[in-house]
Amino acid sequence: MPECYAEFAQYTYRYSPSGTIYFSHPQGGHDDIVDSVAMANWARNNINGNIYVGGNNRP
Repeated sequence: MPECYAEFAQYTYRYSPSGTIYFSHPQGGHDDIVDSVAMANWARNNINGNIYVGGNNRP
């Protein structure tokens, strides 16, 4: 669990002037755990939704 805590502690966000939220981590850092938790939470709240990550070949 130490890597989980470290990843969340280093993850940051900022707002652009237009209001878009940008998420980031330090160079060389990781966001796998943070992204996984975010997608799991989204799925928990959107049971009938579809999760699609990356690429151009949408189902």
